[in-house]
Amino acid sequence: GRDCGLSTSMIVSMIQTSSGDIVIGTNGSLYLYDKKSDKFIRFRNISGFIHSLTEDSHGNLWVGTMGSGLYRTDTRSLSKDAYFIRHNKEITHITTVYEDNIGRIWVGTEGYGLYRYTSEESMMEEILSANDYPGMIIYQIVDDAMGNAWISTSFGLIQHNSHGVVNMFSKSNGLPIDQFNYNSSYQDREGTIYFGSLKGLVAFSPKDMDYKSQSLKVFFTGLWLYDKEIE
Repeated sequence: GRDCGLSTSMIVSMIQTSSGDIVIGTNGSLYLYDKKSDKFIRFRNISGFIHSLTEDSHGNLWVGTMGSGLYRTDTRSLSKDAYFIRHNKEITHITTVYEDNIGRIWVGTEGYGLYRYTSEESMMEEILSANDYPGMIIYQIVDDAMGNAWISTSFGLIQHNSHGVVNMFSKSNGLPIDQFNYNSSYQDREGTIYFGSLKGLVAFSPKDMDYKSQSLKVFFTGLWLYDKEIE
């Protein structure tokens, strides 16, 4: 076929920005479609598996990669350059970027936890630590009208409420499955939230969720006294 400017035929992500530009991510690069030449132009300083493309209310395009971290560029004056978002530790696998109702940017990762970006300090605040949830994949993030963030993960559904309290929902308290999936979320006009899973679609109304605490069973696996195990 004709030369369209792409180095691969594997298209992973795509977005049309508010200014009308078409940006696509492949398994190796990020491209901007140029209408005049009818070709795609490669962003110069970003490479990797482009997994997530999100435009925020300020016209910033957030680019999440699987292996190369998080980037940001301005959709109103796309210069084919993207700027790397730094953090005090290496976060390479970005699964999703989401802007909530009050303009905060949430960043989900594969195995590195959940973060919230603060533009004032140009830093990412850790919301869910990878130490507390080792190996967890953050799939999608949606916030409701009450200011709660709902996060689909590989461990089940997590609610991070407006006070910073975390509630976990899993098969043990009503979910049909604990394993959700990438790039599959939606919220309708009535506020019902939909997440895609490995066994179909999970839908719920946040105001109807049951937050009753469950009694936990405690098991003793060993007893130590002065660095000696008690038989």
